[in-house]
Amino acid sequence: MTTMPQLDPHTVLQVKPGATEEEVAAAYARLQALYSAERYVDGPVEFVVQAATKRDELATAYQALTQTRGEPKAEAAQEVPDFRPLPPARGQERAVPPVQANPAVPRLRKPTSHQRRPLLSLGLLLGTAGIVFALVSLPGVRTASSPAALATPVISGLDLPYSSAQIVTLRQAAQQTPSAANWSKLGDAIFDNLETLREGAPLSAQYQSAASGWSEATAAYRSSLTLQDDPGVRTDLALTLVYDGQARSDQVTTEQGQAEGQRAFEAAPDNARVALNYGLVLVALNPPQTATALQVWQTLVQHAPQSTEAQRAKQLLDSYKQ
Repeated sequence: MTTMPQLDPHTVLQVKPGATEEEVAAAYARLQALYSAERYVDGPVEFVVQAATKRDELATAYQALTQTRGEPKAEAAQEVPDFRPLPPARGQERAVPPVQANPAVPRLRKPTSHQRRPLLSLGLLLGTAGIVFALVSLPGVRTASSPAALATPVISGLDLPYSSAQIVTLRQAAQQTPSAANWSKLGDAIFDNLETLREGAPLSAQYQSAASGWSEATAAYRSSLTLQDDPGVRTDLALTLVYDGQARSDQVTTEQGQAEGQRAFEAAPDNARVALNYGLVLVALNPPQTATALQVWQTLVQHAPQSTEAQRAKQLLDSYKQ
């Protein structure tokens, strides 16, 4: 009989070793919400099955970590924790400390010549915790000079904002004419493609292969900031670092993103774009700094009520009241 390899509970829950009980509980609640059965009611059967399997893995990892923390040392020495999967959730969240899931809303940037479509419908975004998991297996990703040059994914209803050819063109423009605007446009294009995959199909082979592209987006934004300091671009960098850290389970990178976001907000607290994006950085952290994010968004709504960013902030505030 072949024994399946034991998954490391820290990796499954995306927490670092030594994480506090609050961090473990927050991570578990966030991921269980992301894989909840309600999100797959109308989805393909294979998605439903794989999501249920993932929920069981999360429950097992959470049980392992909480049992390890909660049992007296004497009992722990005599008993081996039960790592068997819990029964299917049957459409219900398993009992965990109440933690607010993070609504996912695409960041806002200055308009460019390329008309961006919304990453996903706003109603779906506000109903998720940052990711809508479509569990599929796709062919390898076609690249140019890096994995970030993504081909259009074969996922029903999911199209990337930028083609591989457009990514290549933007990369060449930034390299041949290295201006702050050109580097920022390259970072934006890579970010938008990766964010679309991250929200639409984060466990697909396509996203797993392309996730290293966060590093190229980070480098592009840093190059732009070297030529011209811009708090808005810095919040783009902040979000990129946070998502990169999440993709690689790298807490250091995530903390760098938090620091960049705070730096941008301190430099331009009245900038609507900066305020909205800084709030998104805060709610993406583990554990999320929800109270601070809500305060930032509330201030944004009060100071610039007619702005597009304020409208997004209102929707976010409403989603947390539900």
